[in-house]
Amino acid sequence: SEPGSKECTACEPCSFNRSRHECGGSRAGFCVECSPGSWGNASSGLCAKCPTSKFSSSTNANSCDSCQEGKFQSKAGRPYCDDVKPGQYLKPKRDQDGNVVVDALTGKPLLEEGVCPAGKYNQGGVSACVVCTAGKFAEPGAAQCAPCLPGHWSKAEVGACTACAVGRFQSANGGDECKECESG
Repeated sequence: SEPGSKECTACEPCSFNRSRHECGGSRAGFCVECSPGSWGNASSGLCAKCPTSKFSSSTNANSCDSCQEGKFQSKAGRPYCDDVKPGQYLKPKRDQDGNVVVDALTGKPLLEEGVCPAGKYNQGGVSACVVCTAGKFAEPGAAQCAPCLPGHWSKAEVGACTACAVGRFQSANGGDECKECESG
């Protein structure tokens, strides 16, 4: 209670998923709704931020949801997850010494986007890069594979096509081998 108060004012608990603020002494305080990006912690009666890799999009959520496949959230207290961009994939975040960075609350690795390597692509919205098949190639950061042009070929998972050797040819787009020229 405040100096000179005749009685103490009890801090009544708020209804579930609301947090009491400015309570104590002669003040009863007031209840605040848990905003999107947070959830109502039943044990403490307070709103808590959603940890990384989780989100809550509604007011007064009683839990946080995990990001769906192809989405990620690298910051705590967010009301949404970000889409993995085309040409990117999700990888564990690393500190300057190369160690995997983990979320202090969940103990799970934090995720960040990385560039798909040569020979792989991602059209966006999925977590991993996909291997280009034989006859196609992709440069680093590609959103799709491109077919090899006539006179060129490739095996799977390469960043460029190879020209056919002397005495060999490939007449179609997307060739996975060169054919031997007939003599004469």
